[in-house]
Amino acid sequence: MAYKIIAEYVRPNTGVEFPKTSDHNSDYYTWMRDYYTNNGIALSFDLSEDELTLTVTLEMANKDVWTTYDAAHTADGRGDATKALLNDDFSSRGITLEIKEDDNGTVSTLKAEGPGFSA
Repeated sequence: MAYKIIAEYVRPNTGVEFPKTSDHNSDYYTWMRDYYTNNGIALSFDLSEDELTLTVTLEMANKDVWTTYDAAHTADGRGDATKALLNDDFSSRGITLEIKEDDNGTVSTLKAEGPGFSA
């Protein structure tokens, strides 16, 4: 069984940089990456051939791993504030975002908004 969170960011042109979590809160970024490594969450990035779409995929054994991460993320407290900063940055750059989950082959959209997203 596998569970994935797939975030697809689309920028208006290649002159617009994709914001990075580490640019807004490097300590939280380190915590997040360490959590992924220590809890079996694989992170991958794929840039489309036209370099306008960045797909970020988090893959783990099952949805319970994600639910546990989400609870730890909420308890940590820095994640939601960082998401708000990123949302403002996405909006100001005209970047759209779609987040999907793939639960063992069943794909559904969690969020599809743009520019930016809501925390």
